[in-house]
Amino acid sequence: MKKTVSILLILAALMCMLFVGCGDSTAPSAEATPNAPSAPAKEYVFSYNGISIPMKAEAAPIVSQLGEPLNYFESESCAFKGLDKIYTYASFELCTYPVDGVDYVLSVRFTNDTVSTAEGISIGSSLDSLNTVYSSSVAVGETGFTLTGGDSSLAFILDGSTGAVTSVKYSANN
Repeated sequence: MKKTVSILLILAALMCMLFVGCGDSTAPSAEATPNAPSAPAKEYVFSYNGISIPMKAEAAPIVSQLGEPLNYFESESCAFKGLDKIYTYASFELCTYPVDGVDYVLSVRFTNDTVSTAEGISIGSSLDSLNTVYSSSVAVGETGFTLTGGDSSLAFILDGSTGAVTSVKYSANN
């Protein structure tokens, strides 16, 4: 059982690395997605147990506040000089990127429904809740959308048949 969990965590970490910047982004954006909600002019910042985790912030103080991760993975960055790092906590993964020897927050991806956005949306939230909270007109059949504000984005992947949220990810904008 423990070996299976370790293998799954490593696979999840490797999947995160695929999104770190080794290719073109294919994630839907508010500008490119039909019926996408209007992006408010604000930063999207994830908070966990009172710890604010803004994108592009220096990672060391945040990681120190979060405490020991359940899992840690690093690999040579294909986009920057240094190591990309993934810290896996009970409810989310924190990915970082290096610049001049300093690590910065690249993304936070929810791994279960025990965490939510500041507006209360989590994995499993309904399409109605999503539309109400973000004043959007996303419909069943759409697979996701991204809100962009300042240096950050907040992306939702949806179950095409029900509209339920299946993935939530905060990301740093280039």
